[in-house]
Amino acid sequence: MPRKVLSRVQIVNKTNFGIKEGSNPSIGSNLISNQTPKIMKTQNSFAYLDAKSKSIVWSAYAEHFADEEIMEEGFNINTGYVYIALENGITIASAFGKKVEYIVYDEENETEDFLFSVKQAYAFLQNKY
Repeated sequence: MPRKVLSRVQIVNKTNFGIKEGSNPSIGSNLISNQTPKIMKTQNSFAYLDAKSKSIVWSAYAEHFADEEIMEEGFNINTGYVYIALENGITIASAFGKKVEYIVYDEENETEDFLFSVKQAYAFLQNKY
């Protein structure tokens, strides 16, 4: 019997996770707001660049944040970012196999700040509080 070809990402039951139809979630808004991001279930394969991004993100986590708790790991289908959101307020992200970016959500301005080094991310957090 031939194997059924599955899509690389299956979105799991959106309504059970508080995501409204037609909403346009982004990394920061989902992590900070009451909405829970769409859950990614990988099937038989992962796209090459997505897998490369996942490897880059996990390497950055292991190198710089191994003692930090992970709040969430995911994939944003709207932006292509593979990310790990940490309890300390920093999100480690990569898209399309490119260098890692550190995202810090600024609640005061309701903006996401994209930083390119761990030092910048920690400095941003220290200045914020």
